[in-house]
Amino acid sequence: MNKGKNKGKIQKSRQNAEGREAGSFLGKAFDSYHKFLSNKVINFVINMILAIGTVLPFMMKMCNKVAFTYEVNDDAAIVQILDGSYTGTPDGHAIFIKYPLSWIIAKLYELNPKLPFTVPADNGTNWYVTAIVLLEVFALTVVLFRILNYFRCNRILICFFYTLVFVYVWMPCFFHLTFSTVAAFLGCMSLLFTGFAKKEELWRPWNLLCLGILGISAYCMRKQCFYMVIPFLLIEIWYKYRMDFFRSVKPWFVLGVCGILGAGILFLNTQMYGSMGWKNYFIYNHARAYMQDYTGMPDYEENEDFYQSIGVSENAQKVFKSYSYCLYDDFSTETIEKIYNYQKTQEPQLSLEQKAENAKEKAYRYCVKKKQTGEFLKFSGFYVWFLIVPLTAVTLLFKWKNGFLRWVSTFLYGGTCAFLIHIEWIYLAMNGRFPQRVEESIRLLMLSVGFMIVCHLLSFWKDTSFIRISVVIQCILLAVILHMGVNGSDRIQAIQGIQAGREAGSGQKAEIAAYCGKHKENYYILDTQSFGKSSGVKDDLHQGNWYMSGSWTAYSPLYEEKLAKDGISNLGTGFLLKKNVYIITKGKKNILNLLGQEDTEHLTYKAVDEIEASGNLFFAVYKVSRSVK
Repeated sequence: MNKGKNKGKIQKSRQNAEGREAGSFLGKAFDSYHKFLSNKVINFVINMILAIGTVLPFMMKMCNKVAFTYEVNDDAAIVQILDGSYTGTPDGHAIFIKYPLSWIIAKLYELNPKLPFTVPADNGTNWYVTAIVLLEVFALTVVLFRILNYFRCNRILICFFYTLVFVYVWMPCFFHLTFSTVAAFLGCMSLLFTGFAKKEELWRPWNLLCLGILGISAYCMRKQCFYMVIPFLLIEIWYKYRMDFFRSVKPWFVLGVCGILGAGILFLNTQMYGSMGWKNYFIYNHARAYMQDYTGMPDYEENEDFYQSIGVSENAQKVFKSYSYCLYDDFSTETIEKIYNYQKTQEPQLSLEQKAENAKEKAYRYCVKKKQTGEFLKFSGFYVWFLIVPLTAVTLLFKWKNGFLRWVSTFLYGGTCAFLIHIEWIYLAMNGRFPQRVEESIRLLMLSVGFMIVCHLLSFWKDTSFIRISVVIQCILLAVILHMGVNGSDRIQAIQGIQAGREAGSGQKAEIAAYCGKHKENYYILDTQSFGKSSGVKDDLHQGNWYMSGSWTAYSPLYEEKLAKDGISNLGTGFLLKKNVYIITKGKKNILNLLGQEDTEHLTYKAVDEIEASGNLFFAVYKVSRSVK
């Protein structure tokens, strides 16, 4: 009897166990949404789809609606080297754009100068702008993917506000581009990518590949802009591993890979620019840029004895200051280097501390009062840093039990970053020149570092239930926000209008290029003072036969090789006297004064053609010849 009862109990317990297993199985099959999201593979796929689906369609639409322009003419000169317009053959020696990126772009111009979908087809493809757009879109995508992985909640709202921040803060710089701000953007994106990557994942090949692409591209675009990001990258890696920094091989593996890549890039560029011709050119170009961009040339009247001792007349000194010096007979790179060395001796000799002290007031003026950039880029950096103080206090009050040492590390991290930002502002002020692209770069870095600190503080709260918003509520909030008109459409239309105006303003240069393209057997020298700094990206393709007199590219080994093939030893009067060489100016000019030649009897000039341009302007085409007595 007892055996029968026990047998019944055993069968009943088995049935209960089977029922529990069935219930457990069904429970796993219909688990909660949050457990579903915790699956790494599905989580990866969802975040990747959201990142690509947010960035790619939006950027494709914007690139079709908004015109690209260059912020400075240096970008146009870089393209003319890369696509072979000046030298006849695409070349990677683009001075500012380093190898291997410059080589890749030059190869694209060489292998595929035109694409079938280009409209009109004759314009070819501007691979320089294409490469920049692809790199920035890649950076936006991988950083958004990392942000979604970092917080793992409120993803719909994160994607929306991520797009909105780009539209208001960086979209003007994205379309009015220059290589300096592109380098700063890629460098800041490498910082954000490092900050949002988990320490267990940063050392993995996929993440190192993304970090390598961002870092190398930033360095190749403008190494100085990437250098200003490196201290923050190192601090970020230290903060990520903290106590494990000296106990784990992972941070050293990350630093080792980055070091090897950096050493490889430095070695490659040393080899590509290792000839004596390039070394001499860099010395000359540094001297030229220092005086033209920073200090100016020594005054002639105050330093007349020096100028006469090196054979430079007052007229020649004025020519150099007007950026037309390359067509002056007495010009030489050695002369420029002598003037540079003399200029350095005339400057007051101050210690580093004195220079920094003198630059503090200027740095404050640049940081607070300077208004070269858009208001959103300027003030967003300040707003993020203002948010750090109360957020730090609240986190300390309510979350210190969850990780006091972690909070201390975050506090030290933020304080160090604030100190470094302060130092970089002073350093830039010490240089004595603060163009728009420099301000845009440092303000973007300021915003990125501040945003990273805020996110590290918010990470103390990311597991708190009240900050997690369900998908349904996120959609409702998003609908309300869009209904209120907060979608960036007005901002996009404003940027579109500004860029259209800039492109129209640069159309004059396109008309000049079209004229030169019809006479490829001739050489045309453009008066640099006749053109504004902005250029449209379609204005610089396949011109092939003109020089900017006084540009930083003049007298590089590339130009010397091209001129030597045509039997030309310099760009002075002898070059101008050749029958197929002409000068183009906006309106009528005294060409002899423009070239630094006093009105002597042995030279004369005359207008041989006119180019009608938009805006009721015209450009005169002059021919210089030897006067006949």
